[in-house]
Amino acid sequence: MSGHPGREERLTWLAVGALTALALILRLDHFLGPLNGDEISTAYIVDGNSLGGVLSDLSSDAEISPPLYFLAAWAATKLGSAPELIRLPSLIAGVASIPLVFLVGRKAVSAAAGLIAAAVMTLTPFMIFYSGDGRTYAVVIALLLGSTLALLHAASVKAARSYRYE
Repeated sequence: MSGHPGREERLTWLAVGALTALALILRLDHFLGPLNGDEISTAYIVDGNSLGGVLSDLSSDAEISPPLYFLAAWAATKLGSAPELIRLPSLIAGVASIPLVFLVGRKAVSAAAGLIAAAVMTLTPFMIFYSGDGRTYAVVIALLLGSTLALLHAASVKAARSYRYE
């Protein structure tokens, strides 16, 4: 065995890459649009605030969502002055969810199942919307997929070890 991925695996990863690129394209329209709804609350908390100010607002009754997204949005606003930058963590997480869901599907069932899951995640209107929304939803999904992948990996390692010792 040469150690190089086979043709089928290369094609699978090419498909995942194409789906990820398509996901980015589909999410950019909402990402570049004007802020609306709950995003205005996010902008209020992070715009012009220091890190301490963001943490202070989050520890008050101003917001009940977990702080991770607001900290990431605050850091993203340091890249420039565009208000849409508060959406950058969602965009990154939403696009990263495509290969993550592929990996979860491949580990749990098969590469074909992973590709189907990645295609569904790429084209689902809710994922397109929330991946360009300045709130925590896409980040939570990416973290959930990452933790699921870690759990599946840990379970397979434990199963392999217990098999060896029996």
